[in-house]
Amino acid sequence: MREKPNCDKWSQGGPIFALSRDVPPEETHRGPEAMSVAELVDHIRIDFHLVELELMKSLATSMDRLRGSSHPAWTSLCDAFQVVADELTAHMEKEEKVLFPWIRAGRGDLAHAPIRVMVLEHAETLGRLDALRERVRALGSASEADRLPAEVASALASLDRHVREHVHLENDVLFPRALRGES
Repeated sequence: MREKPNCDKWSQGGPIFALSRDVPPEETHRGPEAMSVAELVDHIRIDFHLVELELMKSLATSMDRLRGSSHPAWTSLCDAFQVVADELTAHMEKEEKVLFPWIRAGRGDLAHAPIRVMVLEHAETLGRLDALRERVRALGSASEADRLPAEVASALASLDRHVREHVHLENDVLFPRALRGES
């Protein structure tokens, strides 16, 4: 059995929590195109990383309950979620500790290799989310006894939508601007 993802490692006094107290609320409500690259990094950290870590933490609790059942399809879903949660958590940690400080320092134009790695990891994550979505869809059409609880299916769909928006924002807005040397 895999270990639970440590999805709350930054939410208890870590860099995201500290940052969330320092950014005025009006700064997080502007569109990404109107934000500086540094503001965009803060927006991603607060409105995506922190939210997704909390979603995964809540889902991990739900998955523990499902894993306790003897239903093999639910166990398989739990395992697939665990992989996604572990990878996302590790990915966000790399962004928080390495890439984002580099971008905030105005050195994004020198970050071609790390950004390429992040984009490849995004593609892998989206593929895993597609597979997770298929598992949820299959369980949604299963018999009543085998059907996935609606709140779990809804939470997984919410995480899926959030991560896809997050990936788009990084791949299509932040990274191109960082590579152009914007700060």
